[in-house]
Amino acid sequence: MGHSYGVMIISNAATGQRQWLLECTAQQFGYEATADIREKAIIPQFFGSASQPDALDAIPSWTGRLLDDVAVTNDVVASGRLASLLVPVDIAFGVNDPYLNTGVAEHLAGLFPDSQMHPIDARHWVQWDDPQAVARILHCESGCDACSGG
Repeated sequence: MGHSYGVMIISNAATGQRQWLLECTAQQFGYEATADIREKAIIPQFFGSASQPDALDAIPSWTGRLLDDVAVTNDVVASGRLASLLVPVDIAFGVNDPYLNTGVAEHLAGLFPDSQMHPIDARHWVQWDDPQAVARILHCESGCDACSGG
């Protein structure tokens, strides 16, 4: 019985540390980790609930190839092959993003022959800050009047 109790303490400590890390990260991106967000999003999404599995178990599989995938992406960009992509490319970005500024969006747009930039009054997670704007961009084809100008 003592062993199970010890495991529970470790599990609760790990959960507390993970929750703290997620909340700290949210705050660094300018999001307030309110009790409502913790209870409805952070805790069930990352730690599981009765209706969904623990996402933290899946993260190693998502990130296991990260460095290899970044290297492949860098090679594709350096090769100039993106300039041969003959489909419209829409680039939605948060104008208040503290990490990826407008210059990054402009650089990305310059890699494609038919790109359109969509500045959104948002931070890093544009789909969280303004889901309607992102939905409009995803719904419209490039150049659609409803999407022009952001």
